[in-house]
Amino acid sequence: LAKEQRIASLKESLCEELPVGPDVSALRFQLPKGIKISRRFHKTDTIQKLFDFLSIHFADNDIDIKNFAVGTNFPKKNFEYMDKTVEEEGLHPRGMLCVMDWDA
Repeated sequence: LAKEQRIASLKESLCEELPVGPDVSALRFQLPKGIKISRRFHKTDTIQKLFDFLSIHFADNDIDIKNFAVGTNFPKKNFEYMDKTVEEEGLHPRGMLCVMDWDA
């Protein structure tokens, strides 16, 4: 029940996917097992929004990933500062991110 409430709360805080525009970043996530998903975020959205989006995606698609990290392969970097923006982390106007399941 707590998990369902948390996901519902995250869904309320996450806006609809943005249309293409100069302040919009197109991000692609490579999940474990090779699954790829894409979504657009505003360049001022925080890294926390990316984690929230992934948590919602995992819950909605019955993907059993709870403890995960997000980073880039080149340059090699894991995102740890949830208050930094997409633009500050160099993901604007587009970025390719890898999702690592720490429990796998």
